[in-house]
Amino acid sequence: MTTVKKLWLYLLALSLMTMATWGVIAFKQIPLKTVLSSPWIILFLLGGFTPVLAAAVLGKEGLSDLKKQAFAKPAKEYLPVIPLFLVIHFGLHALRGFEYTLPFAEMAPYAILLFLIGAVQEIAWVNVLQPVLETRSGFTKSLIASGCVRGLWILPVIAIPGVPALPTAYIYLVAAIIGIHAMSYAIRTTTDSAMMSMLFNGLLLTLTPMLQAKQNGYLVLWAVIEVVLVYLLMKYHTERMKVKAQRERFNA
Repeated sequence: MTTVKKLWLYLLALSLMTMATWGVIAFKQIPLKTVLSSPWIILFLLGGFTPVLAAAVLGKEGLSDLKKQAFAKPAKEYLPVIPLFLVIHFGLHALRGFEYTLPFAEMAPYAILLFLIGAVQEIAWVNVLQPVLETRSGFTKSLIASGCVRGLWILPVIAIPGVPALPTAYIYLVAAIIGIHAMSYAIRTTTDSAMMSMLFNGLLLTLTPMLQAKQNGYLVLWAVIEVVLVYLLMKYHTERMKVKAQRERFNA
């Protein structure tokens, strides 16, 4: 299967599955609180899993590496990057103040749900979508394209009544998603384990409702800073791998 065909097949499956889950909830205009306290929560949860479910349409080629990467032993020297990126992300948002903060006790019942949605989806973004795009468009373009796909993916969620995302601030949210995707992919690449990027995104989504950023143009600035930091990390990692390879050839 060619790269282009693989990409379009994945995006088509992702779109159809998302509309059949989150799209149905948005179309029926079911309030978020009702969704989370009724059987609709099952459809909501499935919507969060659609990036992985869509990979199934690619057959073994799309799923073969997911299990291996999810449980791969991570490179321990890069593990501190996970809390560092979380601190940077929410720290930048704190500079302009949060829109609102929800007490932990209020969010606790939904913490597992948010963590699962954040973690499970991530393995498909960093192990299926990003690599497919990167083979065709290179790192920078694929990073932006992946973030935009993720931005389009959440459109039905924004249309659900009660979801704390402003439609008027959509372009800012997409910018924030690009920054998050960049950090997550950097974690996946440096630790050599998708599990670590899953952990990062799961924690980030769990904390976000309690530390909601103001939805304005500053989200773009914060995303740019995050992407620059990712480039610096990736450059350091690349140079480190070159030195390691040279040492191995010398010792061989």
